Amino acid sequence: MGPSFKLPNQDLRTLINAGLKVVPYTMPTAGDGHRLPHGVAGFFTNDAWTN
Repeated sequence: MGPSFKLPNQDLRTLINAGLKVVPYTMPTAGDGHRLPHGVAGFFTNDAWTN
């Protein structure tokens, strides 16, 4: 499932706990991934070339 990263973390956790693979879009940078809850399967970013 690909919800916006702006969806509240509680709602993202609900989706994860329901057994869905959650891949939020579109984080400003790869370094912003730490703001997502544990259990996301990945995320999309506008800044794919950063480490």
